[in-house]
Amino acid sequence: MYYTGLKPETHKKGKIIVHKERLLEIPIDEIKEPLKEICRTLQEIPCPEYNFVGYKGKSAYHNAFEHVGNFVFVTLDIKDFYHNSNVRFVRKFLKEELCISNTNLDDLIRILTFKGHIPTGSPTSTILAFLTHKRIFDEIYKYTKSLDIKFTSTSDVSPIQRPIIILTS
Repeated sequence: MYYTGLKPETHKKGKIIVHKERLLEIPIDEIKEPLKEICRTLQEIPCPEYNFVGYKGKSAYHNAFEHVGNFVFVTLDIKDFYHNSNVRFVRKFLKEELCISNTNLDDLIRILTFKGHIPTGSPTSTILAFLTHKRIFDEIYKYTKSLDIKFTSTSDVSPIQRPIIILTS
């Protein structure tokens, strides 16, 4: 239900230009509209104040604004986040958090995942990846808040949106 392709990217790091290709996992046309509808449904789940990914009106810009005036930043990039967000996490989220019945679960997982993980180029990818790991993000938020550290979660601005965690004090 998905096809793959490589997307070239160029990143400027100081004066060094890094060229690399990212694997895109794009849904076939027949499932794009159902995926967009699922995305809109997932966006009805309340968005925590620390999250700046997967919801309309939330962006890397809004995330950066949260940290204006801070001089110390710690950013963490979760490597291969989508490929490591496997079917087990998706199944658990759909079953336990959304109470999806076993009858519909396998069909839903079939269109939401690709080769056993959340695909990189689907309309549902960013919000589904966030929501499947929301419990962990909530724990990080509670812990950092107890230390008076500002925690936010966003994605980088490339077409493949990976979560980036930013901490400031």
